[in-house]
Amino acid sequence: MEHSTQVILSFLRDIGILYKLEPIKGDTFLPGVKMNEGTLIIDIDQLLYPGDILHEAGHLACMPPEIRKEMSDNLPNNDLHAGGEMMAMGWSYAACIYLGLDAKVV
Repeated sequence: MEHSTQVILSFLRDIGILYKLEPIKGDTFLPGVKMNEGTLIIDIDQLLYPGDILHEAGHLACMPPEIRKEMSDNLPNNDLHAGGEMMAMGWSYAACIYLGLDAKVV
């Protein structure tokens, strides 16, 4: 597993973002990462970029817990999640800087 992936997974564990490492069947928005009821499902073999984990985690981190646990697969196209896209980009960049990773990761 790539070093930056290990750093990211450790960070997610520390801040309470749930994830599972397991194979993913079928198509996903980002290869190797999907959400299932507020948990990130990560398929290391399909993952193209470690930063994709941070981006998807950003979607979860920026939502209240009661909404987070309902988030699965492709998010609905509504105002809450449209704004969430911008929040996820900002959150993933800030997390990258906090972790001391090159911003190119995201």
